[in-house]
Amino acid sequence: GFAPVKLDVLKKMAQLNQLSDAEMVRVQRSAMTDPSAPNPSVEAILHAIIPFKFVDHTHADAVVTITNTDEGEARIREIYGDRVLIVPYVMPGFILAKKIYEQTQGVDWTKLEGMILMNHGVFSFADDAKTSYERMIELVTAAENYLAEKNASLVLPSQVSVKENLLTLAGIRKTVSDIKGAAMIAKLESNRESVSFSNLPNVASIATRGPLTPDHVIRTKPIPVILGEEANEDIARYVEGYKAYFERHSQPQLTRLNPAPCWAVWPGSGTISFGRSVKEAQII
Repeated sequence: GFAPVKLDVLKKMAQLNQLSDAEMVRVQRSAMTDPSAPNPSVEAILHAIIPFKFVDHTHADAVVTITNTDEGEARIREIYGDRVLIVPYVMPGFILAKKIYEQTQGVDWTKLEGMILMNHGVFSFADDAKTSYERMIELVTAAENYLAEKNASLVLPSQVSVKENLLTLAGIRKTVSDIKGAAMIAKLESNRESVSFSNLPNVASIATRGPLTPDHVIRTKPIPVILGEEANEDIARYVEGYKAYFERHSQPQLTRLNPAPCWAVWPGSGTISFGRSVKEAQII
């Protein structure tokens, strides 16, 4: 999946005044050293302007959880001080890269250990892979420790009772496969965390507030389907709701893809992810 692109071209792109998404994709592809490789990331320009050999980027749950809270930026400053660059949320792509390019003119990158992109994720960087990786672990661990200090951890029951109904699961899988137009794998997670989450009395409210970061949408869609006694009817309502959601926010040049859910919350049983392969289902 590696997409090799000429670094000097990416750096020059960051200096342009404007660039549409379509133009960005076109220029990045023209600068690839392997034309058979997949499209470069929309964040390739951003990675290129960070003046280190190695750049790590994650959407770490703990970090984004904190950025998404009230006074999130103040909390991030409390945790990291001046050792990270804090960037307000901008949709990933050329505009984000351009903003960071402008924000970092005159910045001494050697004084920074990483970047926190509000409502998005975290970057670390160094001239060797080990240091960049260790910085990422340290930055995320600091966020995890902060949440623990604020008693933000979920207290799980010592044991949970799992309702296993493989026939119903097979029916759910078939319904989603029919909507997708392809055979899907349904991966049931029935560990203590998943079942405890599915059993929360307000799980329908919590699970449908949207993902931690918009970057997850490409895998998960904005929300899961919440399954009840009549799973097929719940999936049908989800499909109609997704179609309406698309129409509300659509633009003429956009094409709606399949409206099937990518994952489900199944009270008493856990969560289900749907994918064309085991790998895709695991990622979701």
